[in-house]
Amino acid sequence: MRRCKRKPLKKVSSTVMPKGKASFAATARGRASSAATAKAKVKVREDIKKLIGEIARMDHRKIKDGANIRDDLGVDSLAAMEILAVIEKRLGVTIDEAKAFNVITVKDLIDLVMSYLK
Repeated sequence: MRRCKRKPLKKVSSTVMPKGKASFAATARGRASSAATAKAKVKVREDIKKLIGEIARMDHRKIKDGANIRDDLGVDSLAAMEILAVIEKRLGVTIDEAKAFNVITVKDLIDLVMSYLK
């Protein structure tokens, strides 16, 4: 029996990220260098603001980090739960409801999401 030599497998870089919805989670988890991690944080912040803007029916560029989600943006409790559900689905994480209950501002929500991605 004759053995044939196999070619070595190519090493796949971990910095390659898929496109589409999966790239949101891959980018958010910061699997690349520290510069890419900083970009990922900015992307997560923008994606959360876009999501809030869609649900609150307002321009996401007008949403400030210090804005109160319920008072300033008019998001009720049902819409807030919808925001959390979409974030959990896109990122593949489970956010503790007790911690989510303490979220008041957009920055609080961004910080909470980022704590699950570290």
